[in-house]
Amino acid sequence: MRKQIQDFFTFSSGEKAGIFTLSVIILSLIGMLFFTEQINNALLPSKEEIRLLKSQFQQELEEFKRADSLRRWNEKREEIIFAQVTDTLIDKSNITNTPTFNPNDFTLELGSLIGLSEKQSQSILNYIHKGGLFRKKEDFKKMYVISSEKYEELEPYILLPDKFDPKNQMENNSNIPKVKETKPYPNIIANLNVADSATLVRVKGIGPFYAKSIVKYRDELGGFVSKKQLLEIYGMDEERFIKLDSLLILPIKDPYRKINVNTITIDELKKHPYFDWNLSRSLVNYRENHGKFKSIEDLKKLRLIDAELYRKIAPYITL
Repeated sequence: MRKQIQDFFTFSSGEKAGIFTLSVIILSLIGMLFFTEQINNALLPSKEEIRLLKSQFQQELEEFKRADSLRRWNEKREEIIFAQVTDTLIDKSNITNTPTFNPNDFTLELGSLIGLSEKQSQSILNYIHKGGLFRKKEDFKKMYVISSEKYEELEPYILLPDKFDPKNQMENNSNIPKVKETKPYPNIIANLNVADSATLVRVKGIGPFYAKSIVKYRDELGGFVSKKQLLEIYGMDEERFIKLDSLLILPIKDPYRKINVNTITIDELKKHPYFDWNLSRSLVNYRENHGKFKSIEDLKKLRLIDAELYRKIAPYITL
């Protein structure tokens, strides 16, 4: 038995070296753990210090929130004050810039001064040319182009009585507007591809707005090839076109400017009313990939050109 116990606790030189090495490692680990804890205790703040730091951070955060809230409130207050001052200045500007006027002496220039569009002004002029008369302020309100809000804005500047009494017409002659003598429209017939806006405005049914629109659209097209192209102009309806049809002529139904599809660029082509950017790019790309167009009918090969569009653009194309 004693022999067995001695053999159990007897180690070879190799086993002794191993036990020694293992002991050194264990002692080293224990030492590292001990020193690590000491270092942590020395470097890391204590629980009391953490509590104080947290409390200090909360106080600083609250102060920052209060300061930010105050800053935003001041900014909002400044915006409100600025808006009020701006509105006041705008109101004063509108008051000083709006002239007093008599609707019976209406002109396009006056319409622009009181904030009306050229179309609204032309409607009022048409009413006056047909013999219309404004006798009291509310007569101006009856024009369908004048909204209730616009009338309330202009009412203080209208030089007409609030009420009209026919019995006192002679006595109140100074307050009753004088009606301008209107001249009948001359029977003028104009060439659509030649007449300028000054000539067109003299044609019955064409005012300054449509005269400018016709000349502008004609220049964009390169000339009219059909009088029905007038229906493509903004605001031109069938009823007005029928009235103008007999007063406008188009002796030469050929545009004065054509498009050479074999040389034109995308930027140049898209300026034409019938060619948007997609169609212009498609045409130029087709030409670059397949070579120059040999006939105008080659345009039908483009996917974006249908029969109706081809009918419209064909007169403007050249090779």
